[in-house]
Amino acid sequence: METGLPPELTLHCNGNNLALMVKGAQKHDAVRRVMVELKRNGPLVTIGAGDSLTDLPFMHICDFALVPKSSQIQMETWSQYAQ
Repeated sequence: METGLPPELTLHCNGNNLALMVKGAQKHDAVRRVMVELKRNGPLVTIGAGDSLTDLPFMHICDFALVPKSSQIQMETWSQYAQ
């Protein structure tokens, strides 16, 4: 698909989101880097919040994860528990 974007940019689109991103930029890499910096000051507890399946990799490296009700994560992974 031709987007007309510069080669270093890409479109990310899913059921909830449309984002223009730098190719190769990943939230989990950014979170991991920030965690390394903050751990230099002592113990660290991390909380990740996300609503999209693409958020799962960075949420997985956090100590706790928050997911909004009716989010893509909940609807596609926890649907058997929905009431």
